Amino acid sequence: DGSVEALQYVVRRCSATPTLFVATSRNEHVGSNHALTAMLESMRGDRRFELVTVGPLDASAHRELVANLIGSESIDAGLFDRLYEITEGNPYFTSELVRSLLESGDISESGDSGWHVTSSAGITPESLPLTIQQAVEERIRRLTDAQREVLSSAAVLGRTFSFRDLEMLVDESQDLERIVDWLVDTGFLSEERESRGDRLIFTSGIVRDALYAGLARR
Repeated sequence: DGSVEALQYVVRRCSATPTLFVATSRNEHVGSNHALTAMLESMRGDRRFELVTVGPLDASAHRELVANLIGSESIDAGLFDRLYEITEGNPYFTSELVRSLLESGDISESGDSGWHVTSSAGITPESLPLTIQQAVEERIRRLTDAQREVLSSAAVLGRTFSFRDLEMLVDESQDLERIVDWLVDTGFLSEERESRGDRLIFTSGIVRDALYAGLARR
């Protein structure tokens, strides 16, 4: 919030000068009540303001990026799918992850299947580059205990799950609907299309895997 207030102050002070301000943000923690949301709303309609939303790569563009990073088109379809699931089409995460897997030998090339995962455990949260691990851990660390408990319970159910099943797992004293609404609003979860809110999905496969890996096996 302090950064947003400082930005607004500087922009107002320099509004009469020919100065270009470029600011970037990630939207994982930006809900409807966030200071950044209020600032963007206050600037809409100003001819000097432009909001550019940069979304993730689609599956086709992501596949092309992975092929360029590896230097080969001969790549196992399962590897493509897993990389896309983990990185959600984020090109920065994809570059970091592919380079790390190449250096560690967790992916390699064979004549039969092309490039594929060599580790029997697959691509796990522990195999992610430190930069990605830190980003995910920081995102989870900002959650309250109640929010983290709900997400951890959801992680047990899988990448997609029904709200009714989640209700059966969490503490009855928690305001589950309010917490889930917040998790959807901030981008941790999303509602599956045509499910009318009955089914939810983790928007990030990495976050789901990290939460699941952090649970005691028992």
